[in-house]
Amino acid sequence: MRTILTLGVALSLVTPRVASAADGKWAKRPYLKPVIGLSTFSSGGSVSSAVSLGAEGGLRYWQKDRDGLYWTGKLRARGAYLLGTGDTTGTDLRIGNFIGPRFKILGLQTGPDVFWNQYTWDGVVLDPTTGLGWPVMASISLTPVYLNAGVEPAWYLSGRREAVDWDSARTFGFGDEFTVFGGVGLGLGPVGIGVSASRTETFYGTRFGYGVSFNVKG
Repeated sequence: MRTILTLGVALSLVTPRVASAADGKWAKRPYLKPVIGLSTFSSGGSVSSAVSLGAEGGLRYWQKDRDGLYWTGKLRARGAYLLGTGDTTGTDLRIGNFIGPRFKILGLQTGPDVFWNQYTWDGVVLDPTTGLGWPVMASISLTPVYLNAGVEPAWYLSGRREAVDWDSARTFGFGDEFTVFGGVGLGLGPVGIGVSASRTETFYGTRFGYGVSFNVKG
């Protein structure tokens, strides 16, 4: 498991270096944006909620030659802290690198997403865990509107957290936990705003996330 984690981190860090060194055929741009959201957790008929405050930053990179099919990627780090009423808190930290082909308005990206998180949802405890997710994301760019959607299975690499038993689960999925997500964004010149939603199936219950992000291009 440690080998898998090491490979995931190495790929996250190496890919953009390779891209930037490829004889000037790649362009890159750093970005940073705050993320504000709401999370809910449903377990055993009860629902807990929390406000999520965090930020995301990293490096977007792409092939300069956009004649036909070309490649784009994103190296990103993200952190969020959840605070709710009663005994509800959480922390989620992630670093990932995603790359894939794009053709005109359609794009596809995938890659490793290494994370560490812990949650307490009104008495339901999800122990501190390091894990590896592997999202597959599709996007459509209809300037100034863009859409994205995808899935992310994840596997726990440390800690005592239980995996989902998919034989008895009511929804489709695989891995130790499984996330379905989507979002829509609007770019207005140098300023962008996006909204997103996600659903994560865990052994302990279902987590829903809703977020709003703001981005100012440099």
